[in-house]
Amino acid sequence: MCERIGYPRRSRGDGGWEPHPSPTQSFSLRGRSGWCQLALLDGKSTVMGNMLMNKELKLPFDRVFVISTTLHQPIYQVMMEHFAGNDEKIRSELELELKKKKVSEEKIEETLEALKPTAEFFDSVYEFDVEELDPKQKNLVVLDDVVLEKNQSDFINLYVHGRYRNISPVYLSQSFFATPKVIRQNCSCFLLFNLNKKERRLVASSCSDLEPDEFNSMFDGLPRHSFVMIDNQPIVPELKYRRNFDEIVFPGR
Repeated sequence: MCERIGYPRRSRGDGGWEPHPSPTQSFSLRGRSGWCQLALLDGKSTVMGNMLMNKELKLPFDRVFVISTTLHQPIYQVMMEHFAGNDEKIRSELELELKKKKVSEEKIEETLEALKPTAEFFDSVYEFDVEELDPKQKNLVVLDDVVLEKNQSDFINLYVHGRYRNISPVYLSQSFFATPKVIRQNCSCFLLFNLNKKERRLVASSCSDLEPDEFNSMFDGLPRHSFVMIDNQPIVPELKYRRNFDEIVFPGR
């Protein structure tokens, strides 16, 4: 028996969807530094892109860095256009203009806050330098389709030591077990799209405390572009297992 948290999931009308969690329960992100996620299989880039562009989520990040060998994907093209107006140069020019107009500091801060986060995109892991990230800002680093990169040490370092630079890493992968074990062990949250039965059995024994039949039941009738969420640091215990963000799989557990 599933139970929905008291807020809806919104359809985009084209077969996809936009996450719409409660402001106080938004994907275990708010107020948590060093949050680490692993998202698997079909639709992962689309889900992440829609989440980052959804202003209603009010995600607590100042800067977003996307590293992907597939920036040609439509979702990334849309994201680049969406975040173009959040560029640091544009923000600085806007701040100067508002000050010239003698707009109050409170209003300026409110206006600039609405332009967060800024975003940068890299099509090569070698173009990204973690040392340039400002630890005084909340940094989200999205790693998409990098599982085939031979050298995973820099990605592992983000998961193990990233919190000290105020980094929250997200690893988007087509395969659970091709993802480095250290990264899997340091994930606080998993988004699992439709896995086959063999993958479900292996994942169930690796990152859940459920019996195989219970774990499989979470995927029954799961629509395309929807996912099972395992939150290992839930606000309350019954939020550990969900479908998408808003459907509690085992209420009262």
